[in-house]
Amino acid sequence: MLKVKQPKNIPQEINRFTDPVNGKEYAAMQALFAVLSTYQVAGPVLEARLRKLGGGVWRDYRMIQVKMDRIIRALLSTVPVNKLQQIERNFSMTRVYVKTEAPGIPTVDSTSWVYVPATSLDHVLNVLIENNCLLCDKTEVEGRHCPHRKALEDCLPHQVDVARGSEKCKFSDLSLGLDEIKGVM
Repeated sequence: MLKVKQPKNIPQEINRFTDPVNGKEYAAMQALFAVLSTYQVAGPVLEARLRKLGGGVWRDYRMIQVKMDRIIRALLSTVPVNKLQQIERNFSMTRVYVKTEAPGIPTVDSTSWVYVPATSLDHVLNVLIENNCLLCDKTEVEGRHCPHRKALEDCLPHQVDVARGSEKCKFSDLSLGLDEIKGVM
């Protein structure tokens, strides 16, 4: 449990707050406490590696941790006494969980993201255009329901407006692939 000590160098008038802590302030304090908690957990794990770096990196790490502790204690000293014990209990049970997710392989109904180099993406899109759009004769209305058009629109980082003056899908009859689209831009 976090024991609140009277912080040094805090003017007494600040310690006499009677204003209740609102929800946004509480959430912000909880976030700061989570940062401190993370530093306290990661410190022992990373200490040897940080010390090897030299240049005072470990000292800086500890300094950030100590300063964060001081800030939290100062903030808690402004909390009205009737809420302080409840906040201390809540903070003592606060844990931070960080979950990292690789983009993974998206499924049909997935919203997963995959990062692909632009040159590789251009190649795949050109193959799609050459094999499907080059000889396509779909109308604009039919094109809106085409999975190839949807894939092209999702993959291209810019809006495609091919001015043809016809009722055809904007991707049909593209003979130059992406170069033709980029030339229109």
